[in-house]
Amino acid sequence: MRLRKDVSAAGTSKGARHESAYPVLVAQMITMSTGPHEQHSGSSAEGKPQAAESSGIGPRRARRPRRGRPRSANTDRVILVATAEVMAEKGINGLTIEEVAERAAVGKTTIYRPCPSRGRRALSAFLAEYGTQPDLPDTGTFAGDLRAALGVWVGAVSGTSAVAMLAGLIAEIQHDQKLAAAWRDQVVAPLRAQYSIMVDRGVTRGEIPPETDAGVVLDLLFGACYYRLLQRQRPLNDPFVNQIVDVVAAGVGARTN
Repeated sequence: MRLRKDVSAAGTSKGARHESAYPVLVAQMITMSTGPHEQHSGSSAEGKPQAAESSGIGPRRARRPRRGRPRSANTDRVILVATAEVMAEKGINGLTIEEVAERAAVGKTTIYRPCPSRGRRALSAFLAEYGTQPDLPDTGTFAGDLRAALGVWVGAVSGTSAVAMLAGLIAEIQHDQKLAAAWRDQVVAPLRAQYSIMVDRGVTRGEIPPETDAGVVLDLLFGACYYRLLQRQRPLNDPFVNQIVDVVAAGVGARTN
């Protein structure tokens, strides 16, 4: 009887075996798909701790928020050129995000996000066009060095879009303290540091006294040039450069030729 019962069980049809296995498979699938958030404290129904890696692939990592596509160097350059063009044509008061965005063919947020201040956008455009410092001349004389260096500066800004950009920036820094600090750090300080080297050379050569105040010398040079640049009543050109250098060099006791 016992043998007949085993044989009878062994003779069970395949379909019966599949039917009996089906609930077990379903239960396993539910268990595998159930995450820790569906079971309290990671425990099973019997209260026993359950393995965190029930599916065999380990716990999921928290998703990081997607960041926007990084700006390309070409996009930045197009925006800076468009900004310089608007300033040259309409001044800093005409420098609007809408105008720049239209010319650069970019969205307004592409311009506003990295640089929300109008003054900072103007300064960035100015530095992109005129921020490169040329090599210092070494003519062998104090007056010759000043004449050559100042002539290059005047040639770069006089009669170009730099006039409108400089005028707009100088006006803007009067009521924008952050822009004024950036202007001093990124424009004024590097230029004065470079020209101070020429004053030091003059002292080393014995052309001018050691007590010569380089700051005053540079104030006289650039003060005169900026005055003509902003007032626009008299030309800022090479003859003026020669005149102002002769006056400053003679004032500190250096030869003028």
